[in-house]
Amino acid sequence: MRRFTISIALCLTLLMAVNSQASIVINEVLLEPSGPNFGQQFFELRGAPNQSLDGLSLVVLVGEADGSGIVDQVFDLSAFSLGSNGLFLWRDTPGVLSPAPDPDTTVGSTPLPLGPPAFLANLSQTFLLVSGLTANPTDDLDGNNDGTLDSMPWNSVVDAIGLRENDGTPANEFAFGEQLGFYDFPVTGFDPDAIFRDCDGMWYATDIDNNPGGPFAFDDAELVDINLNPRSVSELTGTTMTPGSTNVCLIPEPATAALLMIGCAVSMRRRR
Repeated sequence: MRRFTISIALCLTLLMAVNSQASIVINEVLLEPSGPNFGQQFFELRGAPNQSLDGLSLVVLVGEADGSGIVDQVFDLSAFSLGSNGLFLWRDTPGVLSPAPDPDTTVGSTPLPLGPPAFLANLSQTFLLVSGLTANPTDDLDGNNDGTLDSMPWNSVVDAIGLRENDGTPANEFAFGEQLGFYDFPVTGFDPDAIFRDCDGMWYATDIDNNPGGPFAFDDAELVDINLNPRSVSELTGTTMTPGSTNVCLIPEPATAALLMIGCAVSMRRRR
């Protein structure tokens, strides 16, 4: 008789829709919440536990037509590693967060490279995680402002996600993620305060009902996935951003959950 080797742990993994990825990805970005910006902004990376960030930089590129491709910010991550839980959190201030990050998360906090105003304004921009960067802030990588990069001063792109401002002129709002083999949000119909991946890797954009220092609650009226499908907070396992902690997941549809339960039960029963 054929032996099945599906373990209980594997079944639980399927049911929880956890996606383990060896590569480092951009996981969450809080751009420009309502109210005060400074002290609220962060980005989070996810990868293998204790993975070194040596040689990596987080780069923010402008996507506005009159400054397309300008390097707005550069964050040198070489001095850091991911935490033992596989997470790295960069903040614009070491102030208190509520809830506090997982103690296993590596947390960095350094001055903004270009200082105030907010480094993550919710305008057209692209976030790149790159290795071997040779560019500096204010360098222009799209000299003719046509939305196509003319130079790529890095060895490789590890991850990228782009946003376009909702200002009524979509032809003049650029994003560069797709050009580099990754993702861009279309114009969402609102200017997102935050973007995040759920635990299975799907990108979402949302406004934030901000409490300075957190918790940063999702706005149920303005929450879409990267395909612009409207989503509801009720579809997620949490209601807030999770800086420095495990991301929220989609709650499986009852039918999907039931099928997974049945499949795992049958497999376990047939295991001898």
